[in-house]
Amino acid sequence: MRILITNLSLSRNSGSEAVVELLADGLRGAGHQTMLLAPTLGDMADECVGAGIMSSIGLPRSSKGPMSFTPSI
Repeated sequence: MRILITNLSLSRNSGSEAVVELLADGLRGAGHQTMLLAPTLGDMADECVGAGIMSSIGLPRSSKGPMSFTPSI
């Protein structure tokens, strides 16, 4: 299943960002494809992509280009 996870930020390792990372890691371990959509990205977003936890990271609104991920749910 392709699952879109949203959060206000993925810039540092704190509360909701840590939960999002654990959730995505668990879902990927169960065979799902995950994507995070957040308006504020940073070091933690880079770490998630590098570790393979997130298949892709959503672009902030100021970035160009469409989102190339259609979630199942």
